[in-house]
Amino acid sequence: METLNISNKTLKTLKEIPIPNEVYNTEAKLYYLKTGKKSLDDENLLLKKIYIPRGNAMANKLFTVSMLNDHEREMNIKELVIPKHLVSNKGEIIGFTVKNIEATSNLGLTLHNKKVTTKEKIELLKLLGNLLKKTTELEKSNLHFYFNDLHEYNFLLDKDKNLYAVDLDSVAMNDNYPLTSTYPIRSKILRNLDGKKYKANEYGIYYPSHNLDLFSYSMIILNTISNYDISRIDINEYYNYISYLESLGYGKNITRAMLKLFTNSDNENPVDYFDEMPEEMLERSSYNVYSYLKRKEKFR
Repeated sequence: METLNISNKTLKTLKEIPIPNEVYNTEAKLYYLKTGKKSLDDENLLLKKIYIPRGNAMANKLFTVSMLNDHEREMNIKELVIPKHLVSNKGEIIGFTVKNIEATSNLGLTLHNKKVTTKEKIELLKLLGNLLKKTTELEKSNLHFYFNDLHEYNFLLDKDKNLYAVDLDSVAMNDNYPLTSTYPIRSKILRNLDGKKYKANEYGIYYPSHNLDLFSYSMIILNTISNYDISRIDINEYYNYISYLESLGYGKNITRAMLKLFTNSDNENPVDYFDEMPEEMLERSSYNVYSYLKRKEKFR
């Protein structure tokens, strides 16, 4: 993997890309990369400059980026925005380059936008589910790829509604060290399971797996249709809410997939059952509506 050396002078001239406050980010800044070298600048790259470019976390990122780069052609998944070069300054690796996707929106911001209909959001979530199918298929080539920290803000959409996965230095590939994953860490239910399906280390960080990716994807789906953070509710409330969805006409396959999350059975990709979501009931799937009916004892 090629390393680009950037001088302090060049670094000071780079234009920073503002990241919306809603997009959780504590590890890096993004810049438009302009070096004065036409062949490089024509590639339309960004610099992801890590705040603390040293220690175990940085070493893990460098390993991950190198693995992604080595296997990019073999994986052949256009939605994955894989880092191109390492970037050094005064002999220290400070980050890496990625292709500048001409994005018009962030998936997370779109899913949380009240002006976007639930039906439109479901169509976007299909794109994410189909991407997960592709990464699961990599197992057939003996490539172990897991998003690990799979959440909606790590995906971008272009004007044609194509989906792109960014921030891939946090993925798990083969045997790199596990990093914190947003939805599993939030889940009150996961913390009380026996650890057979979702294994964690002594620090409470979950080991990457397809089951973990599908857990996070399922939480994104449920959060979207419920307009609520379902990952934070307890097990009894979770089962009650899924029963409520069944009462609205959600099919047995998609509700079964959601119930499987907290069993020892392998998770299913819910995208295969999106046609079991009754379009006319999407707006009534709100957690607030469910809670209101429960208080009025119209649903138990």
